[in-house]
Amino acid sequence: MLSATLIIRPYKTKIETSSRILLSEIAELLSYSDKSVEYRNFRRGVILINPTISLLDSQQEFYTGLADSVIEYLTKRKVNVTIINTTQPPLPIPLVLPDWLRPHQKDIIQTMLNHQRGLIESPPGSGKTLASAFFLKHFPHVPILFTVPEILLMKKTVMVFSEFFNEPIGMVGGGVRHYERITVGVINSLAKHGSEHHKNTEIIIHDEAHRAANSYYEKLAALCPKASIVYGITGTAFRKNGDERKMIGLCGLVRYSAKEHDLGAQSGIMTPEYYFITDIPTERLVYPGGTVRSLPNGSTHIIYNTPNQKPDVQDVYNLALVENKDRNDTIIKILHAYLNWSKREGGALVFVDRVRHGQILCDLAAAHGLTLSFLDGSADAKTREYWVTALQNGTETCLCTTSIFNEGQDIPNLGLVIIANGGANERRIIQQV
Repeated sequence: MLSATLIIRPYKTKIETSSRILLSEIAELLSYSDKSVEYRNFRRGVILINPTISLLDSQQEFYTGLADSVIEYLTKRKVNVTIINTTQPPLPIPLVLPDWLRPHQKDIIQTMLNHQRGLIESPPGSGKTLASAFFLKHFPHVPILFTVPEILLMKKTVMVFSEFFNEPIGMVGGGVRHYERITVGVINSLAKHGSEHHKNTEIIIHDEAHRAANSYYEKLAALCPKASIVYGITGTAFRKNGDERKMIGLCGLVRYSAKEHDLGAQSGIMTPEYYFITDIPTERLVYPGGTVRSLPNGSTHIIYNTPNQKPDVQDVYNLALVENKDRNDTIIKILHAYLNWSKREGGALVFVDRVRHGQILCDLAAAHGLTLSFLDGSADAKTREYWVTALQNGTETCLCTTSIFNEGQDIPNLGLVIIANGGANERRIIQQV
């Protein structure tokens, strides 16, 4: 009978077995194909088969969040498994939760108390940060790191935590490096600057955890050898191209999932009205890189000269979205109608991907007598904070922005959001709305 030993540590788990066949099966189980590499190669004019990547390294170790999946596979394979769990999680103290917490928030807290690690999926705006705060109140003397992807979100989280903890809250990021028992920090800064706090940290919570495939999360995990409780919270616990495997590896399996329609029906979150604009006049688009041939019936046929006989994605995007006059005119007409609506409540936000697209829309808005400001990744934290506050209190009514406002920003009184950047990325659209 085959046998294997799993030595579970906070960051990585080691598998020991004398069976090369079993190791090969585990390596295959933890493998994925990275399609993003194929695309980058295509942009360089190189055609390669999707590279296969395994999360089982040369030391026979893998991310501990994947341990449950490996154990399940070995059990089905009828392997004699010995589990050595070296983690020693701190014990929570009893705590009576306030009645005003919503049912799904109480469910989140209880789920986090029932497991050492995992992912919590609940829609943006449903109070995950507040639920996390009450989970952490169960551990009054434990060193804690709470990671966020951006400075604005760090400040917002510190404000929330300061209301519920009778102690100072540390901040790391944006030039600030101040550690306390509970420290909220931008993930990049926390990963770059190790400290004694990292070595003693026993609990890590990653906000916007769908980003957890980023190398900074792995670097931080390696700096925290005592972090036996690890959770990721996100509104969208899914990724592509193997990133989902990494996210689960660094955080754990999805332990709780609430969907928009469920909480909308319970008034747990606002339910927006969606309008899909599909009747925009479209000029005939000819994609660069292709040869146009006229057909007898008067239509055209494009023969692509690209290696895979498909149009270049960047060229298509520029022609179909960025430079599409009819589409841009429609966006500004909608914006103009809303801002001049007698029943308007709240401001408007327009999402784009390209700086040039934002500039085109702002120029077009000016031609229609509208003041549309533009904010991109070059804006500093103070400017971003100004716009969030200004849109919230109504001193500013209209902003066009790139992906810097995609996640983690709460502006409840916005009356209109125009998603002008196209694409079929479900995760991003949910976060934007």
